[in-house]
Amino acid sequence: MKNSKILYFLVVFSLITILPTSLFSQGCEEASSDEGVQVKGFIQPQFNYFMNGVDADGKSLNENGFNFNRARLGVVGSIPYDVSYYFFMEISPFKGTTQPTPVYLLDGFVTYSRFSMAKVSIGQFKSPFSLEQNTSCSGLTSVYRSDVVSQIAGPQRDIGVLVTGGNDTTLFRYSAAIMNGTGPGLWDDNTGKDYIGRLIIHPIEMIQFGGSFRTGKRNPTDLAKKQNDLYSYAAELKFKYKGFVLQGEYLYGTDKLYSTTKVPIYSG
Repeated sequence: MKNSKILYFLVVFSLITILPTSLFSQGCEEASSDEGVQVKGFIQPQFNYFMNGVDADGKSLNENGFNFNRARLGVVGSIPYDVSYYFFMEISPFKGTTQPTPVYLLDGFVTYSRFSMAKVSIGQFKSPFSLEQNTSCSGLTSVYRSDVVSQIAGPQRDIGVLVTGGNDTTLFRYSAAIMNGTGPGLWDDNTGKDYIGRLIIHPIEMIQFGGSFRTGKRNPTDLAKKQNDLYSYAAELKFKYKGFVLQGEYLYGTDKLYSTTKVPIYSG
């Protein structure tokens, strides 16, 4: 079993056209403030070395190889009036192990932004839960998101409707969503929905803090049994002064499981 990764090289190439765009982004790409259409993409090639020890005969089980952690391509833009769109595909063949095909829809949503304090998006996008989960790929301090975020904050992307308001210059910034709860590219398998919310308070330029929550239900494998209840909570704090950044968050998930489920349980 691959128990550690001790070496990787990360190279990020941004393939951005000169056409501008206007968008309130929920994906991994930041958007500019002008109108128009923009094609975006980036790749993250890397080299991995796995120290797996030796077998019973003393033969090395170490492995190494090159791969793409991310390889994404998409289109963002805006149309009259106050409507923008965001469409991104994941095209790395190394990401296809958990998806039906190696190439799949990562983000795809439309946003109505007439009112700055209440922008509405519908489609597939990141769940508004957790600080690190909602940090763009280019803003991460490491190649991968932490295990606790991957395990408790998931599914990272889902289908639903999202309302957002505020920005980095306002005292409050919020996100609230109603989502299927089954993950990206999957039909909802019950009439219930996941309810997710995140509130950020920005009292002074250097400090922001807040929290988020998620609650929902999951179908049991045996539909004759009671649905499972899921609850997740998170608290976050970020301090930024010039080039120094200190941030952290606490995530907690508590589930009431009455039987096994058809879709993955992320919190625990």
